[in-house]
Amino acid sequence: MTDTFNHSDPRTFEERLAKLTGESTYRMPVEGRSTRSAQVPPAHQLAQALAYARLGANDVGPDVLFDIVTGRTTYAQRCVRLVAQAMCADRNRAARRCRPYMRIIVWAAYATAVGGMRQDQLRPAEVDARDWDLLTEGAERILLSLAEQALQRAERAFFAREAA
Repeated sequence: MTDTFNHSDPRTFEERLAKLTGESTYRMPVEGRSTRSAQVPPAHQLAQALAYARLGANDVGPDVLFDIVTGRTTYAQRCVRLVAQAMCADRNRAARRCRPYMRIIVWAAYATAVGGMRQDQLRPAEVDARDWDLLTEGAERILLSLAEQALQRAERAFFAREAA
């Protein structure tokens, strides 16, 4: 039988982010501890890295990433509002037709991105199924792209502070 993990590989940043949920996905049963008395807990360092990944007041990427990692919808209201505003500003026909329902559409995409299950039962009767599919998939891609970009910035910030 072969081992799927190479235990000599360092932990990925995604594995480190699992600390935000209170557990580590590291491959060893007990993690190393430092004897330094002023050490910041690892979960706090990761939360700091997410904060450093924020580009500005309207950057919701770190919030989406935090919710995906923890599996909760803690920042959903703010994220859905800002992404729905951005999608309403789009000039494509589907976005213009569904402008009154854009928050519902983005909420369904957010729930899918965080929970992994499509939320087609949220589709209002006034929204055509093709428009629903197009816009929810677009919103989900936007949310996942924001989270991925925030993950890359957070990883750079985390390792830059860890090296200092």
